[in-house]
Amino acid sequence: MRKQVMRMSAFSLAMVCGTSAALAQDSVGVTDGAFGNAIGDAVAPHNLNEQCNSYVVDLAPLMGSWGTMWGIAPIAKASQFVDAGGNSAFFSALTSSQFLSSDMLTNAPTPSGSYEFWTGNAEGVSHENLRNNVPGSMTPPAQSNQMAYIFSEFGNTEDDEIVAGFINWVPSDASRLYVTRTNMAVSGELPDSPAFSTFGVGAIDAHGNGFWRADDFGRSGAFARLVGEHWVYRVSAAARDCDTLNVLDSTAVATPWYVFDGDVAGIHDEGATAAPVFPPLPGPPPTGNSVHVVPNCVPESLSGGNGPTVLTSNFDTEFVFDGSPAPAGALAAGTVVPGIFDIRGSVEFTRADMFSSPTSSYTAGIISKINANDASARRLAIWGILPNGAPSAPGVDAVLLTLPTSITDPCDDDPILGGNFQIGRTVPAAQDYDGTATGMLFPDFFYDNYHGAAAFRGVTSQVGLGEDRFGNNLASGVIYYSAVRDDDQPGNALVVTRFGDDGANPEFTLAAWNNYPETGGKPIYDGGNNIIGELASFEDLSANNLRAIAQRSGGGIGPSITPAGFDSYGNAYFLSPVQIFRGNNQDNDIDASLLGGDPALFPMIDTDSDGFTDSPNPERDLWEVGLVRAVYDATNFCYRLELVLRTGQIFPGQNSGESYMIDNILISGGSSLAASAFSSGNVNEFPMHGTFPIGIGVPADDPRHLGGMIVMAEITYDVDGMDTQDFPAVDTTTLPLTSVEFDALGPKDFPAEVGGTGAYEDPTAAFDPGVALYPDSNDQAYTSLLFVGNEGAAPCTPCSNVDGSTDGVVNLADLNLVLFNFGSAVAPGTNGDTNCDGQVNLTDLNNVLFAFGTNVGC
Repeated sequence: MRKQVMRMSAFSLAMVCGTSAALAQDSVGVTDGAFGNAIGDAVAPHNLNEQCNSYVVDLAPLMGSWGTMWGIAPIAKASQFVDAGGNSAFFSALTSSQFLSSDMLTNAPTPSGSYEFWTGNAEGVSHENLRNNVPGSMTPPAQSNQMAYIFSEFGNTEDDEIVAGFINWVPSDASRLYVTRTNMAVSGELPDSPAFSTFGVGAIDAHGNGFWRADDFGRSGAFARLVGEHWVYRVSAAARDCDTLNVLDSTAVATPWYVFDGDVAGIHDEGATAAPVFPPLPGPPPTGNSVHVVPNCVPESLSGGNGPTVLTSNFDTEFVFDGSPAPAGALAAGTVVPGIFDIRGSVEFTRADMFSSPTSSYTAGIISKINANDASARRLAIWGILPNGAPSAPGVDAVLLTLPTSITDPCDDDPILGGNFQIGRTVPAAQDYDGTATGMLFPDFFYDNYHGAAAFRGVTSQVGLGEDRFGNNLASGVIYYSAVRDDDQPGNALVVTRFGDDGANPEFTLAAWNNYPETGGKPIYDGGNNIIGELASFEDLSANNLRAIAQRSGGGIGPSITPAGFDSYGNAYFLSPVQIFRGNNQDNDIDASLLGGDPALFPMIDTDSDGFTDSPNPERDLWEVGLVRAVYDATNFCYRLELVLRTGQIFPGQNSGESYMIDNILISGGSSLAASAFSSGNVNEFPMHGTFPIGIGVPADDPRHLGGMIVMAEITYDVDGMDTQDFPAVDTTTLPLTSVEFDALGPKDFPAEVGGTGAYEDPTAAFDPGVALYPDSNDQAYTSLLFVGNEGAAPCTPCSNVDGSTDGVVNLADLNLVLFNFGSAVAPGTNGDTNCDGQVNLTDLNNVLFAFGTNVGC
C-alpha cells in the first residue's frame, strides 16, 4: 500500500533562521467546460488516484498599503463533486471553516519524496483523469520548516469532505512551497449518493493531526451506519493510506480508541482515524451525550509527549479535553472559571501562558455570558491548561474579562464629532448620531460572531489569544452595537484587551470599528499618515460593490468584521468590508454608454453622498472585502490599519502562467458570520522563522512577526485571455500607492453587466436558474485557499549561525571550519564560533554535529 507517512525529527534547532510560506494549487484545466457542465482540474474526492497529492507552489509578490512586501498563492482548491452521471455545474465545491496550525516545526523531514512541478498553462495534479497535462517533478530538500492546514467542503445533496495538508519550505528560499493535499475523510462511498456524516472543522497541528466534529444531520444513508450527533474525530494526514477512501460511518468495534471495523472494502482508513473525545468507550458512537462544538487542539509539538490532544466545549456548559493518553474528561465551565453563567462559540488555544501558577503551560479562552439575556455575552473566560488539555488549576488559573461601559480608540478620531472614537461616549442628545438620541453613542454592545452554524460548522475561534513582543497578554473579540441582539448586525468593532498574568490590570482598546450607521469607519493608511480608505459596514458593501459580492454571500445583510488572530508581536489580522478612496467621484457626468455597457444594467449608486444615485465611474471609490492588519502601538495601546489584500485584486499565477482575480471572500452568512469566514484559527502565532523573538528593535510592522495566514476565497482565472490587465513594476518608494495593487482598476476590469469587457468572468455564474450570466466565457473559477506569508528570509545574527560557510546547509564545510579553528580565540560569531563566546570549542563542535545535514538559511 502507498502510505503518506511522515517521520518527525526529535529535535528542533532553536538557532535556525528562515521564514514561512504559502500553500497553493495554482493551475487550470485542459478543458474549461460549459455552463451547467464545468470541468476544470479540481480533484475528485472519490477518485482513489486523487486521495493524496504533492506539488510545488511559488508565491507571487503582494504589497500592502504600507509598502509591506508579502507573498501570496492560491494553495489548495476545493474538490469537484459530481452527480451520478459524472457532471458538475461548478468547477469546485463550496467550503466551510478552515484552520492553519498554530504551531510550526523547524527542520522536520519533508513529508513527500517527490513533488509535482509545473510552470505553464494546463499542467497540474489532475492528470490521471486527463484534466491536466502531465507536469514534471522534483525532489524536495530532506528537511524543511512545516505548518499544516485543514478545511471542510460540501457539494450536491450529501457530499461532504475534509481536506488537509502540509506546507513546507526551506528558509533559504521561502518563496517556494512544498505542499501536500490529502483527502482526510468523505461522508459517503459514492458521489451524490446517500451518506453517513457531515463535518465541521475544527483544527489541525503542524504534525498533521486534524480535528473536527461530525453528525448525521440530513444524511440518508443506512440507519445502522449513521454517525449520530456528537462525534469529534481525529485523522492523521501523515498516516493516511492514499490507496483507500476514508468514509466516516458508525461501523465500530470495542477498542480503547475508536477505530473502524477492519473491513476489506477499501472505504475506511483505520490506521489514520480516531474519535478521541467521547466517553464511554469502547463502543459504537454513543447516543444521549451532550452536543459538542467544533474542536480546537493542543498541538502535538506542545503536548509534552502526550500526543495530539483535543480541546473543546459542549452544550452542557462543560470544557472537554481528551487528556491523552488518559481518557477524555469534562469539567463544568463554572468550576474551571468561577462566575460563568453560560459559554458561546468555540474554544481558543494559545501557546502563551497567561498565569503565574507553576502548573499552567498554555491558555484557552471562550466567550462567556453574564446572565440569560442573549445580549449578555460581555465576558471572555480565560483559563490555564496543561499540555494534555486539562485545566491546570480549576478555579485558580482563571480570568473573566468583562467589557467596560465605554471603550476608546486612542489612535483614530470619530469622523463625525472629532476626538478619539469611542463607544459608550457621552454626548449632547443633538450629537447622538447612532439614532437613539439618548446622549450616549453606541451604549449597548456585546461579544458575538457565534450565532448561526458556528457551533456545528465553525469558525475556530471567535476569540483571539496571544502575547505581545513585551510579554503582555492579549485577547480579542468582535462586538455588536445593539441593545437587543440582531443577527444581521452590521455595526461592529474589534476589541483588544491587554493584561498581565492572572488577569492583572486589564486595558481595553478598539482595534477596528466601522461606525455604522453613519459614514466613516476607522481609517486605513499608507506607509505614512495619508488615509487611503476606511472600514465599512456590510450594508455599504452591498450597496456599492459592482460585482454584487455581498448579495452573493450574505444576501446583503450581516455582520461586518470577522474574529481576529494575533502574530508574535501583537498585531491583529481580520476581514472587513473596506472603502478605498479613488479619483474625484464626479459620477453624475459619466454616461454609462461611454463605457461600452448598457445603461439599463448599471446599478445606480450614490457614490458622492449628494443624495442622488450615480452611474458607476471607473474613478469611483472601491468597495471590497479587505484582509486588514491592525498594527500594534504598544506605547499608546492602540492600532493603525494596513490593508494587506482585497477582493478585486489581480495576481499573476506563478505556476499556472495565468492571471487570477480574487472575486469574493465571505464574511456574512446572512443572519450570522459565514462558516467559511476568517477567524483566529487562520493565523499562525509563531514568527516566520519559528523562534521567539525575531530580533531586538524590529519594528511592529515587520512582516516577519507573522508565521503565515490563510484565507478562503473565490478566484477566477483569465483562461480565455480577454483581460488586458498589465502588471507594472511595484514602486515601493512612492506613497500613497498608485500601483496595480490598489487603484489600477478601470472599466475593462468590471464585469460586462456594469460596462467591463468581460475579463475574469465565472462561466458558472447565473442571475436566474439556468440562465448563464457569462455564456461566452472560457475562464475557470474555483474556491481556493489562499496563503499569505513572506518571500524573504529572516535575518540571521552571528550568534545564531551554525552555517559558517553560509551556503544554507550545515555540512562538511562548516565542520571543517570548526575543526580548523578548534581551541582558538576568534572574533565572536566568526570562524566556527556558533555561540558568540569568542572561543571555538566543544560546544561549537556539538552544535554543528547536532545540526549536520539540515537546511538553516543563514
